[in-house]
Amino acid sequence: MNNKVDTILCVIGLILIALLVVAIIPAQAGSFDFGKTTYETADDILIVNSLGDEVKLSTFEKLGTNDFIPENAVKNYLALEGYTQANDYNPSVTNPQFPEYSVKPDNSQEWTKLTFAGLLGDPRTTQDVYVLTKEYDRLSALGQATSIDNLNNGLSSETTNRINGDNLLQNNINVVNTNSQNRDITLQNNINNEATTRSNADNKLQSNINNVNSRVDDVSNRVSALEKTQYIIKTELKFIREKHLEVGVYGAYNVGRNVCSEVGLNVVIPIGESYLDRENKRINTRLDRIERNLGQSTVIERVVDKKGKVKSISISQGQLSVNGQF
Repeated sequence: MNNKVDTILCVIGLILIALLVVAIIPAQAGSFDFGKTTYETADDILIVNSLGDEVKLSTFEKLGTNDFIPENAVKNYLALEGYTQANDYNPSVTNPQFPEYSVKPDNSQEWTKLTFAGLLGDPRTTQDVYVLTKEYDRLSALGQATSIDNLNNGLSSETTNRINGDNLLQNNINVVNTNSQNRDITLQNNINNEATTRSNADNKLQSNINNVNSRVDDVSNRVSALEKTQYIIKTELKFIREKHLEVGVYGAYNVGRNVCSEVGLNVVIPIGESYLDRENKRINTRLDRIERNLGQSTVIERVVDKKGKVKSISISQGQLSVNGQF
């Protein structure tokens, strides 16, 4: 951008030097045909450095006047650079032919003053032109240089911050990496311990399962033995033997299991008359009848075994004797 400005200023200087302005007459040339009329044919009606063909100022859109060569060059440059507004406030120009030079910039916006050589075409007099500051900061070489400097400063600061941030990040990564390695070691140790503990527990569990299986097999064998026909040798000792009560102790030996499977107290309470009771009753009835027949002196002797069964009876009365065995 600086090279472009230098080039434009150089062209303006060459034009100004070629024209050798001596004096400026505040009036416009008469109408002439651009591209055909020459200085020779225009003769004395041509105004030095004036580009207009009418007796009034020429304006360039919203960029102000462009009636003189230096001014036209500057306004063309502003248009090419992208400026949209410009103001030609130069209160030193009091000629009523140039009312635009007395109009102040609008206070509602911020303006930046630019100065160039060539007021009313005079290369020895400077002219001011005001452009919008927001456009100047964005489009001018100085504004762009400032923006670039600010950007470079920001980039430099960002670079420093990024380097510091990267260093901090790397430190954090190193810390995390170290912590991760430590956690991995701890985790592996825990896994190893768990594997050992689990292996021991599995072995113990398998041992318990084997023991349970062995006991189950033993129980199955014993149940199978119990399901078979049982051969029992049972003995009993009765120490009370009454007509209506018998009490004794007994023991039962299981031949198949080879164990004394049962011991206990056996209590028998007879209900009703047994065969022996009926036989004894019948015998007693016969004896009573015999006694009545033989008299009161009859002597009866009865022999019974350990079970209370009558083995023999002897009846005698006087010289009469009757013996009976059963």
